[in-house]
Amino acid sequence: MLGILRVALPLVAALALMPAAATGAFAAGGPNAAVPVKEPAKNSAQPGTVSTPNNLVNTVIALGTFPGTLKNFQAGDNFVHGPIAINCANAGGCRIGVEGTVQVGNSVADENDVTLFVRVDGVPIRPCDSFGCPVSGQLFADGGYTTFSFMGAYPMAAGAHTVEMEVNLAAPAQFAGAYTIFYRIYTP
Repeated sequence: MLGILRVALPLVAALALMPAAATGAFAAGGPNAAVPVKEPAKNSAQPGTVSTPNNLVNTVIALGTFPGTLKNFQAGDNFVHGPIAINCANAGGCRIGVEGTVQVGNSVADENDVTLFVRVDGVPIRPCDSFGCPVSGQLFADGGYTTFSFMGAYPMAAGAHTVEMEVNLAAPAQFAGAYTIFYRIYTP
């Protein structure tokens, strides 16, 4: 919250000091008014998207409330909750969709990178590449807490599985006990 205020207040003050004519020029198109903007074709799939329909079969919600019991998280991987059993009853396999938020804070270091990811059957599913894994955000050593979010969808073989949400930290911090995670099972 403090970070948002640090950015938002100077922006609001700068806009308030701008002459009305300047803000009107931008609203009317301003200096770039002659630059054409190409709109994407309606209902066209973008590269990398899955356009096949999926049917929602089951949803499991993992929920921790605030204020929860503060738990010290160390640098590295830390579990948000214990394993949750899920099942893919489709012989051809399923897709698991995961959406979640996790609140951590009280970092011991500034610029403490936070990455959220899911484990299926104990194996981390990280959308990593040669550049590394995507960072959800950073914590600062100011005593504050931040809620981080995660979304992903992954193929899953038929059968019984377990899922867990995990937080990877560059330096120790505290888990506030507050989280909401939706695990959704889809079939093609």
